[in-house]
Amino acid sequence: MTLPKWNIGSFYKKIRLSKGVTQQKICGSTLSRTTLSKFENNKLVPSYETMCYLLSQIGMTYEEFGYVCNDYKHDERDELINSFFHQVSNMDKQFLFSFQKRCEIYLQQNDDIFVADVLRITDSLLNLAEDSIKKIDCLPKIIVSKVWDRLSKMDMWYYDEIRLINCLLFYFSQDSLLSISERLLISLERYEEFRPMKVLRISIVLNLSCLLIQNNKTKNSVELIEKALIWSKEEHRYDYLGIAKVRLGIC
Repeated sequence: MTLPKWNIGSFYKKIRLSKGVTQQKICGSTLSRTTLSKFENNKLVPSYETMCYLLSQIGMTYEEFGYVCNDYKHDERDELINSFFHQVSNMDKQFLFSFQKRCEIYLQQNDDIFVADVLRITDSLLNLAEDSIKKIDCLPKIIVSKVWDRLSKMDMWYYDEIRLINCLLFYFSQDSLLSISERLLISLERYEEFRPMKVLRISIVLNLSCLLIQNNKTKNSVELIEKALIWSKEEHRYDYLGIAKVRLGIC
């Protein structure tokens, strides 16, 4: 969520007053009243550490605060990203064409590396949807190679990169997939307690298991499916649980 640039102090003051919290209560022994007053009058931009403290004092996360500041709506960037990662089918040409146009319009007005990569993946999916037999081995892979070129050079993958890589898994060769899978699973381990990752990691290991089955790596696939079974139960995702049981049966 992108916060409004100039008037977050005014929004903060409005929320604070609506909750009936005084400046004194907000500041406690941690912050000066002068600092809070300057912030609420849009004369000071707090540091990240101070902003985290201020939001904790009114019981809000960054995400909720941005949502409220944006008139109880996700901003344009969040809408784009949420639409992409929650699409029902990545072969829905009507959605892909519409989404492609939205990304292009957004990028005309904003420099955004992540949305640019999402657009490249969308372009690739459109090529696959248009002619999956003739183009699957050439143009779509060329398009997403620009995304992978950036990701492959990173020392570490974070949440956004992991989401992108999950969209690219089906483009890799068998040899590449094995090395990428190992690195990807290490990245997932680091995010074991990160709430947004908990469902995503199920999707990732199931995608990997499918590719390993296709490449006759059933032993490796079973190891991932067993993880998916445990995580699906923990998250009460019975759709993923069903998929995992079917894959296990195939193995």
